[in-house]
Amino acid sequence: MKKLKSISIAIIGVTCLLLVVHIDSRAQNGNSCSRPMNTSLPSSDPGQIKHIAIQGSDVTIVGPNGGLLNLIKQLNTTDLTPIFGRPTRITDYYAEMEDSWWKKWEYPGAYFLINPGKMLEFFNISGPGFKLNVKGAILEVGKPIDELAKAFPDFKSYIIENRTVSFAFQMANGELSDEFMGITFDSITRNRTSMYNEMP
Repeated sequence: MKKLKSISIAIIGVTCLLLVVHIDSRAQNGNSCSRPMNTSLPSSDPGQIKHIAIQGSDVTIVGPNGGLLNLIKQLNTTDLTPIFGRPTRITDYYAEMEDSWWKKWEYPGAYFLINPGKMLEFFNISGPGFKLNVKGAILEVGKPIDELAKAFPDFKSYIIENRTVSFAFQMANGELSDEFMGITFDSITRNRTSMYNEMP
């Protein structure tokens, strides 16, 4: 009788143990489902990534020919030729997020994307020739990132992963928009490698 009682207690103990393990594994599975892996790009929320706040009017693209394009004043454009001269080529560009075809204007060391609404959406400068005038600081690919200090003395506080300085465009109400501008640089030479604007 004692032996039977001991076996019953052992069976109850094992059952309880299995039940606890089962409940724990379900809880863990539930937690893993409720916390999916974050595969999205970093948010432009100022609390998550530090941006230097700028106005669109603070940024002017300077062409090799001396032509000027201000990001606010000349945003609506259909033809960059009068500003920067004849491009190397103009091609159709499929903007996947917007599911529409844009025009890609290519120049040596730079390209520009114009959407169907005839608005300049993006620029990317990756070679010498084109420059950015950002609040009076003239920036060119291949030159030291530290030249940013002329306009932004504390820019080093806004460096991401020792390779990018991030800017966010400020809206009329003072809030930061979800459009940003980045300036990348080589972490060893500290020379700029590209300057661009994008949506996150």
